[in-house]
Amino acid sequence: MHLASETVVNPAIVCYLNRLSDHLFVLGRVLNDAGRADILWVPGANR
Repeated sequence: MHLASETVVNPAIVCYLNRLSDHLFVLGRVLNDAGRADILWVPGANR
């Protein structure tokens, strides 16, 4: 269930969490050998 459907959520918090998740994603790739062995995602390739 979504939190926003149960209570009022500050839009700044939503923005912060979105940026934080982006940061953690990039940090994870950097820590994983700078992403050298990662499979690159191609938008729409699996459709």
